[in-house]
Amino acid sequence: NLLDREVEFLPSDAEIHERQASGNALTRPELSVLLAYAKIVLFDDLLATNVPDDAYLGAELMRYFPATLQKTYPDAIAGHKLRREIIATMLANSIVNRGGPTIISRLMDETGADVAEIAAAFAIARDSFGLTDLNARIDALDNKIPTEVQTKLYVEAQTLMRDQLVWFLRNTSTTKGLENVIAHYRNGLAELETSLNSILPQTVKDELERDQKHLIAKGVPAKLARKISSLGILARGPDIIYVAERSGKKLLDVAKVFFKLGAELKVDWLIKRASDVSAADYFDRLALDRTIDNMYNAQRAITGEILVQKVPAAKAYQTWRNKNAVAFDRTQLAVNETVDSGRLTLAKLAVASGHLRDLVTG
Repeated sequence: NLLDREVEFLPSDAEIHERQASGNALTRPELSVLLAYAKIVLFDDLLATNVPDDAYLGAELMRYFPATLQKTYPDAIAGHKLRREIIATMLANSIVNRGGPTIISRLMDETGADVAEIAAAFAIARDSFGLTDLNARIDALDNKIPTEVQTKLYVEAQTLMRDQLVWFLRNTSTTKGLENVIAHYRNGLAELETSLNSILPQTVKDELERDQKHLIAKGVPAKLARKISSLGILARGPDIIYVAERSGKKLLDVAKVFFKLGAELKVDWLIKRASDVSAADYFDRLALDRTIDNMYNAQRAITGEILVQKVPAAKAYQTWRNKNAVAFDRTQLAVNETVDSGRLTLAKLAVASGHLRDLVTG
């Protein structure tokens, strides 16, 4: 075991139980020790894989060096003898800094993926969504906005990254390298982001505007406030791109159907408030994550069914709705009862998820 609690002055199991009972957590210095060890272990694990050899991750190598050296000696950097070690270091630091010291073990438990697959998925999620730039924009607000507001922005970015890691692990293949996969999703997400006003139902646009104004009132710059407010919407982008690719339909046509379905069946509302659901332990958290994934998958599957109909895209949703009126109304009623029943719980969310899955006919 690499970590010696006594040497690092970390609490014993008994002390941890005492802290839990009294509502106290690990201190910042203790968390810093765990972060450091998580990076050391992940570095070693990455070196044992072929992840540092992916051509796309050469960018990690370049970022390690000052801009002047990047411009003056790009070939020397590209051929650096410690290329693999530098890439593994940069990637390990980035994964742990943005996901926390337990992110690898949590994703292994949730998806069954190995370290190489998780690292590749991290690179796809980070670069498809431009999270390096987003975090830099949040960093630039140091001492300019209240700490609790800035922390909330970091949490929103981290939540997006963790959720997308799971999605990319389950839905993409990197056997042909990272570059084409990242370009595919980055381009699709950019198209969706610039078209939000034309693809979102009015109720969703109104909520987006309210969230943006709330952040602006807290001192967040307007453009960044818009970006943060739209992260929950853009998080559905990979599903939309997935359906468009497999149905052969235009991306924005798919998006309109996807978001209209989500609004009418309150999927967006349920997902947004799922973060407030109390999870008693680690396995409850895994169950919650799986329930949310099932809701995502149901919305994606239903959208696909709607779009395979031999009718114009503009009429596809209403045609499907009319054809499945009884089942749709039953599902909508059940979901509305869940929404109106008070505090959302894991059990209520699971029931709503089951109703959505029942609507999938394919």
